Amino acid sequence: MTRLSILNLYCSSDHLNTILALSPRLQELYVSVTSGRVLEEAIFGQHGSGVELTVLHVTGIEPNLPKEEDLRRVAALLPRLQQVGMGNRVYEVHRSLRGDGESTEILISLKRWSRIYTPSYFLNWRG
Repeated sequence: MTRLSILNLYCSSDHLNTILALSPRLQELYVSVTSGRVLEEAIFGQHGSGVELTVLHVTGIEPNLPKEEDLRRVAALLPRLQQVGMGNRVYEVHRSLRGDGESTEILISLKRWSRIYTPSYFLNWRG
């Protein structure tokens, strides 16, 4: 399985951990969560286990939706992530290196969707 969509059924961090553990080739995940913390806990629990997600989009209850900073922290844990979003906002994940010769740091930034084609999230809804 490479794409999974679970919408309008809220997942806990345990549910997401199980999904990621049982689906090592999962590339796209569309899921409803109750808060950004649930998402971060689940991804952090799988950190280093070879999660291959390239697209991650979450929906949820508006005041508790993950913030942009939450998504940035999740993107830092998922090295293959290219597209991340929440609600109707979609971001491209940009990585850059900053270093002084002795140490190198990977900087993560999120940019609003600017590509010509429609983001995967909206294609998924069309089914």
